[in-house]
Amino acid sequence: MKYMIGPLMFKSKNAATIYAGSIIRPLGACIIKNDHNAFDFFMNLIHNHSERDEKIGVGIDYFELHIHPIHKTLCPLIHRIDGSIIDFSWRHCCEFKPRPPIHN
Repeated sequence: MKYMIGPLMFKSKNAATIYAGSIIRPLGACIIKNDHNAFDFFMNLIHNHSERDEKIGVGIDYFELHIHPIHKTLCPLIHRIDGSIIDFSWRHCCEFKPRPPIHN
């Protein structure tokens, strides 16, 4: 089986996770607007989330990476065009979990 993050193809979930981490960790805490070189990667990544419709909501304005106050790891946030904010797990996006049947 092949695993995709946008146009990027990986032979395993682990390979996808390692690659995603290699993109995310060096960025550190930052804002990722549509002119940022990692914006397309995050757009592709969120489309792998099993709850992507709920996460994307009315649309994505930009992404933010912040340090999670408890876990002290980088946590991505979606800033939606309506001003609301929601977090998501980039690792979950690399698990390629099926979408709930209600969405299919």
